[in-house]
Amino acid sequence: MNTLRTLRLALALLIGLSVAPGAFADDIDIFLGLSGGSADAPNVMVLIDNGPNWSRQSQGWTDPAGAKITQGVAELQALHQVLTYFGTQNPPVPVNLGLAMLNPTAPAAQPAAATSASARVT
Repeated sequence: MNTLRTLRLALALLIGLSVAPGAFADDIDIFLGLSGGSADAPNVMVLIDNGPNWSRQSQGWTDPAGAKITQGVAELQALHQVLTYFGTQNPPVPVNLGLAMLNPTAPAAQPAAATSASARVT
């Protein structure tokens, strides 16, 4: 009796799920201005990890002149290329950009703080 009740419940759930319409979400229209609102500049946050691998050259990356470059230099060059591309478009692509470097020696529970008085925003 209990098995029959479980089977009926499972069958009812399967029928209900098969009849329910699918829901698909896509928010790209918000950034393109197709939603009827204004297209604000997207917020992009870049976190650069300057840990021990920052100075490695084992990847074999080279600059345009053919000299070997480190992983950190390659990351910064890639970021520079993307930002230059945004600025050279007609019209320029608006982007709100945040850039932060991770401190590998800081404890995880330590809050972020400015390193000098001139770097503090008031």
